[in-house]
Amino acid sequence: MRLEQGVAAAKAASILLAVAKTADKNRALGRIAEALRDHAGQVAAANRQDCQEAQRNSLADPLLQRLRFDEGKIAEACRGIESLI
Repeated sequence: MRLEQGVAAAKAASILLAVAKTADKNRALGRIAEALRDHAGQVAAANRQDCQEAQRNSLADPLLQRLRFDEGKIAEACRGIESLI
């Protein structure tokens, strides 16, 4: 997907979300957190590869720290998502 397509899709989705019922939004947030938890190992493994590549390309340490999305940060993200429900 090209950047322009992604932006257009996000804009269209934002219009739908603006009129969606709270229960539907909460259900979606719950499913997002659940899917992230269910795939945490895969996400973390892919992120480790990304971080290794970034390190090989001499990404600055502060940026590398921000790039890291390990199991702990995934769990934190899930808690944050769930706090919105």
